[in-house]
Amino acid sequence: PPPAASASSVAGEPITMPFGDLTISEGKIVRWTKADGDAVEPGELVAEIETDKSVVEIEAPAAGRLTIEQQPGTVVPMGGRIGVVSPA
Repeated sequence: PPPAASASSVAGEPITMPFGDLTISEGKIVRWTKADGDAVEPGELVAEIETDKSVVEIEAPAAGRLTIEQQPGTVVPMGGRIGVVSPA
């Protein structure tokens, strides 16, 4: 079988850790509300992340199929990619 595609090679609209307060440099993925491969619509809740100040909901940036690149419990720098929505 061909090698699995690396996470960064998945084409589509990236889902990233949002930038918020300038004092926050990273966030932890609390949970995904959708499963890997699920169809999503723009604005649909797909994940929750926790910073040192709050829990933030992450919405799908576009319609398509969700690819999860970072698992719950993973700490990701702000602006870091956690998933991607590929055209369905």
